[in-house]
Amino acid sequence: MIKLRSRTAVFDIDGTLCFDGRTLGLTVNHHLDEGIIDYAPGATTKWEALQALEISDYAAFGNDINDLDLLRNAERSVRVGSHPSLDGAAQITVPASPEDVAGAINLLAAAARS
Repeated sequence: MIKLRSRTAVFDIDGTLCFDGRTLGLTVNHHLDEGIIDYAPGATTKWEALQALEISDYAAFGNDINDLDLLRNAERSVRVGSHPSLDGAAQITVPASPEDVAGAINLLAAAARS
C-alpha cells in the first residue's frame, strides 16, 4: 500500500490522482480529513490481506471506511475518531489523539497478558 500526504488542497479540488489510480485497477481511498490518498493493488483490502496470510486472531485499529471489514472481523477492534461509516463496526471507540490510542493499546496488551 502506498500513502500520499497532501499539504495542499490539490487532491481535494479535482480528484485527478484518485481517478488515475482507479483507471489503473488500484483501490483508492481518499481521506479528505487527513489529506491522504491510499493506493492498494486491485480490490485488496486490509482484511483480505490478512485472510491471504491466514491470520484470523488479530486486534485492529481503524479510523476510516477502508477499515470497515478489518474492524468487523477482528477479535478485538478499536475505532479511532468518530467516522460515521464505522458506527457499530468496532468494540470500542477512542478519540483520535495519540494519548487515547496509546491507552487503548495498553488495555489490549494487558488483556492479552491475562
